[in-house]
Amino acid sequence: MKLVCPCGAIIVDQTDDLPYRADIIPHQDWEPLWGELHRTLRALVAATVAGTREEWIRGTMGPGYPLHPSAEDVVSDLLGALRTELTRHAYQCEECGRLLVQDPADLRRFHSFAPEGDGSASLLASRRPRD
Repeated sequence: MKLVCPCGAIIVDQTDDLPYRADIIPHQDWEPLWGELHRTLRALVAATVAGTREEWIRGTMGPGYPLHPSAEDVVSDLLGALRTELTRHAYQCEECGRLLVQDPADLRRFHSFAPEGDGSASLLASRRPRD
């Protein structure tokens, strides 16, 4: 995906691990997200212990989902589905520092917010040390 910042710079999103991109989860969705994740993972574990994992996968993941995926694949797909449902994207222009935030009502539209003062800081970059 490519966005054009109001300053004219092109923001490119065609790979992972971008220091100028973030996914926003509204605070109102934070607790429900964790609650749903905990309930779903508990149900997966219970179905696995009870020997009904395939039925659980069909009922939860849909009819086209593989019946014998690894636990890692199931958890990754569950997290990915929640991420897609609950998040929206934000980008920081590396040229002018503006934040471009995806409109929750129209995911093809972005709203820009200009920084006060120096906008050169990487506001969306990870706080964790990089390898």
